[in-house]
Amino acid sequence: MSEPDAWLFARNAKKQKALKDDQREGNLKQLLAEYPNSDYAGDAALLLARAKFIYHQDADGAIKDLYKVSENYPESHWVAEDRAFLEWATIWDIKRADAAGTKWVPRTSWFGDESPKEHRGTAWEVLTYFSYLDEHPNLTADEALYWIGWIIVEGQVSDRYDEARRNFEKVIAKYRTQRRAQGDVTAAEQMTDPLLRDIARTEMKSYLLLLRLLEIQNKREEFVKACADFSEVFQGHSVVSEIEPWTKKTIANMAGTK
Repeated sequence: MSEPDAWLFARNAKKQKALKDDQREGNLKQLLAEYPNSDYAGDAALLLARAKFIYHQDADGAIKDLYKVSENYPESHWVAEDRAFLEWATIWDIKRADAAGTKWVPRTSWFGDESPKEHRGTAWEVLTYFSYLDEHPNLTADEALYWIGWIIVEGQVSDRYDEARRNFEKVIAKYRTQRRAQGDVTAAEQMTDPLLRDIARTEMKSYLLLLRLLEIQNKREEFVKACADFSEVFQGHSVVSEIEPWTKKTIANMAGTK
């Protein structure tokens, strides 16, 4: 099946309104079945796995499927934005052809219409963003590991907390020396494209959820150490200062429980 056909399917699915949960999942299952070799396959598989927990409260089933996603799509680029879960399966985030029609590029949720040129003002800025994501992608396999940890933490599956931590640390370690988040900030300034600085890097999300896990477990010393390490790893990124009030309050609260 051709990628244009997959894009048309996704565009048409996007236009459907007021979908029920089973209709959302049906769209994704159909897309995955009919276009298993398209750039959509990894996204659809991950979203379906996540749905087992979000819509059906099946944490074990979702985690099992997410591990399969991580194994089956090692090179797939993840482009679906984290958003209100009621929206994801209408496939707002799709891939489209570039202005010249020469290749398929990620389309992100920042563009809510069919014309990124009109929405952002210049096609150059949009295509620069796409090109940057193509060179520095978030991988579906890493996102799957992050979402396994998310399910365990948000679902309070306490007997699997160690498993969640291992997954977070695996993703963090993979990109630790690459400083991708800081690279996004630098690129945003050099390319005059503010969208780049807001890319949701899997390693940063994993680290933030690791901090949340340590908070839940009331591991004060480890939390303090991890906060310092987070500040060092992501030094210069705005998120460091943005979470500082929360980390200081959390450390104070932990001290009060001793």
